[in-house]
Amino acid sequence: MERLGIRTTRGLTAFVLMAGCLAATPFAALYGAGWAFAAAGLLGVGCDLFLHRTEPGLLDRLSRLHTGETLRFEVRSVGLLMLLAQLDLAGHTGLTAAIALVMCLLGGQALHSAMRTMIRRRLRFPIAAHDIAPRLPGISDRPLRSLTEWPGQRMLAYELTALLGLTGTAGHR
Repeated sequence: MERLGIRTTRGLTAFVLMAGCLAATPFAALYGAGWAFAAAGLLGVGCDLFLHRTEPGLLDRLSRLHTGETLRFEVRSVGLLMLLAQLDLAGHTGLTAAIALVMCLLGGQALHSAMRTMIRRRLRFPIAAHDIAPRLPGISDRPLRSLTEWPGQRMLAYELTALLGLTGTAGHR
């Protein structure tokens, strides 16, 4: 477990549940099972949020394997769009609006990642420097913390809102 970056058995359980839910959402979307999709999505996002707080080493390793928050968000979003098309819950206009919303969220995440990369590169010295005061000319103050952190947890909150809306719509239907 330590090799994967998992320290506890609860973390391992949450990881297995998250992986299972991530695999179950496309199948539930293909078969048009709204309740199963919503349950798998909500449980998967809950496990993802739990792992953010308890097992950051595992999430770093998943990001290095290119299976980070962005890919999990894309899989669940495409599954949600497939489910909307399968059940015809939103109609043509609603489906187009949902696709536009997903594209805007991904674009915002890409813009935030680009800004974060530019800020981090600017803060690095081109050579190793010791005993230099950060207030010297040409060296800027540290930017806001929200600009340099990964927006994965915010994306999960947006996704959680969409899944709760789907659950309410499926229950109303």
